[in-house]
Amino acid sequence: MEILEFDEMGWSAVQEFGNWVAGTTATELSKEDCTIDVTTPIVNEGNSHFHSKFPFLSIAFTSGIGIVKVHIAVKAE
Repeated sequence: MEILEFDEMGWSAVQEFGNWVAGTTATELSKEDCTIDVTTPIVNEGNSHFHSKFPFLSIAFTSGIGIVKVHIAVKAE
């Protein structure tokens, strides 16, 4: 099935993917005695400039629809 553009259902699927990645990552990090606070993922279409008082990781994935970037904020306790 070819998808030419995302509708609300498509964006919902992208957010659910974010939930899956965040949940799995949080589970694995919790095994290392880390405190994890998962927040609701935000989907942004287009370019953005991120500003945060905490450092964050940016991870880019190449997919059939283009590059998908995941930004993960981190802080030490």
